[in-house]
Amino acid sequence: MEHILVGVDGSPESKAALEWAIGQAEAKSAKIRVVMAVEDTTSDVWISHGPLASRLKTAHQHLDHLVKGYREGHPKIGVEHEVREGRPAEVLLDEAKHADLLVVGGRGRGAIAGALLGSVSLHCVAQSPCPVVVVRCPLHPKRVR
Repeated sequence: MEHILVGVDGSPESKAALEWAIGQAEAKSAKIRVVMAVEDTTSDVWISHGPLASRLKTAHQHLDHLVKGYREGHPKIGVEHEVREGRPAEVLLDEAKHADLLVVGGRGRGAIAGALLGSVSLHCVAQSPCPVVVVRCPLHPKRVR
């Protein structure tokens, strides 16, 4: 059975990546592993303040809540999740050693800005031991005319 790894950080892009991965898992009868990495810095998208232990607890609560909704909506898909301490790209690349596909969200900053800011998706694409899908979430949905 195929194993799909999804990196999430609470951003709309990572939620779009998880939704895309759920669709893939349904189509391929795959299992999903959702991983959130929390650094001992202030760079996390939504949990940037407070001591690391407090941020890890908040991350666990957020991820539990996020995954619970997908489990209920897609009971036939095996979904497991974990919060890990560390730099997001490093955590995902370590987890990708045991995956058939890595799915991450992309903010679309571009290669130069992404490289300067330390883009997780760019780092994963360049270093992953398995195929990577970067799911982008448009800021403004296209209008139908």
